[in-house]
Amino acid sequence: MAESLTLQDPGYSGITSAQFMLYDKYNNRSDLYEYDYGSAPAVPAPTAPTDCPATAPSGFLRHTSSTYLADGVYDVPNLTSPASSTHMRTLLTGQTLSDSGGTMVSRTSYAYDEYPLTSVSTNTGRDSSYTTAVTTRGNATTKQRYTSASTSISTHDRYDAAGNVLHDQDGKGNTTDVTYDALAAFPTMVCRQPLCYSQTFDTTGTGSLTSRTDFNSVKTTLDYTEPLDRLKTAVVAQGITGSQSQTSFNYDPSNTIITVNKDRDTFQDGLVKTVKIVDGLGREKESQQFEDSGYISVQRTYL
Repeated sequence: MAESLTLQDPGYSGITSAQFMLYDKYNNRSDLYEYDYGSAPAVPAPTAPTDCPATAPSGFLRHTSSTYLADGVYDVPNLTSPASSTHMRTLLTGQTLSDSGGTMVSRTSYAYDEYPLTSVSTNTGRDSSYTTAVTTRGNATTKQRYTSASTSISTHDRYDAAGNVLHDQDGKGNTTDVTYDALAAFPTMVCRQPLCYSQTFDTTGTGSLTSRTDFNSVKTTLDYTEPLDRLKTAVVAQGITGSQSQTSFNYDPSNTIITVNKDRDTFQDGLVKTVKIVDGLGREKESQQFEDSGYISVQRTYL
């Protein structure tokens, strides 16, 4: 399948640019030809209703070619058990960018499911048969960017059976390891060697972040115990005398006025006050920054 897109210049003077696109049998875009402003090329007529033009128009500025992993174990229909079918037809395996002369400017390749999966302790909310034995996942495990025809920089990822990234390695070999909760749903610890930070979440329904302890062991806590699960208080540097501060949020019953109090001199003094007034669509129509003698108001109107 082929597609052509013509773009008019900003001055509408009749000068146009264009994009010419080719697609494979799975409707993945395999080629993109881009043209600078000038005379947009004509799209060659197909020889049959189902055929694509044999060649793209000449005169393009750059060409992006893409390949996909759309066959083999990643495309296996199962008529007896349709739920067991595999239809991963859009996994990008390579992308090459060339200039108008056909010289490669950049190239990126991708690989999938190269490493064993790590099991998870529970299958709550997931298909229990989808264990580590099911290795055809479509998880991107290697991304390789070429800086020249023979030199490349690679990044790597490893996953658990729930599809979470457990281990990441950047192009310089630096690693990041992620630990998840018992449900394999929330990242509770992230270690960028040799430093780590930890965090907790509300696992009773909202999934909101409730605390985070950073690389320097400074803890921030967030309280969502509000009828509509909105942020109620945030405490930064909790427990550190002289450094901890609190921000509190108060919502009026009509849900159109939000009052925010931040600490200024001491913990929980709430001396820095701002008020945000919203309309029925949740858009801010006025903000008020309070000072000792009153407040500065900024008002907004919408058409």
